[in-house]
Amino acid sequence: MKPGISNSIQTATKSACPGSTIITASPPRRRGQSSFGDWRMWCAGRSRGKLAALTETGLEALHDPDWWTGTLFPGLKARDDTRRISDVLVWRNANPANDRKDHLYAPYAGQKSAADFVRFRRDPLIAFEGDVDLSAPGPAPRRQ
Repeated sequence: MKPGISNSIQTATKSACPGSTIITASPPRRRGQSSFGDWRMWCAGRSRGKLAALTETGLEALHDPDWWTGTLFPGLKARDDTRRISDVLVWRNANPANDRKDHLYAPYAGQKSAADFVRFRRDPLIAFEGDVDLSAPGPAPRRQ
């Protein structure tokens, strides 16, 4: 498993909420380094039946061609509580005409991690908004 988000999700334990993990919206500042969120907020939400989300995450410039399946996905699958994360949102892609060309967090066609993103997207554990019938009552059906 690659260092960074995956390893940090697997190994983190805080006394404020024993047995639970969460990482912040902030991407690691350098490879192998992750930041952890406010455990009290996450635990309070969980105790009230609220959903957990991993927001504003990602790897700037997506220079790792296997980041989606090699770093992010193993962290999401690592433990029961990380498998309960309901939403994962990456930070924005800048407009290259007005901003830095390497400021991107989601791949585009031809970008070096695009093929890995497609592999990530095809995994049966991953559901995108279009995969879920939001008008149906009860639990959402799983994509086949």
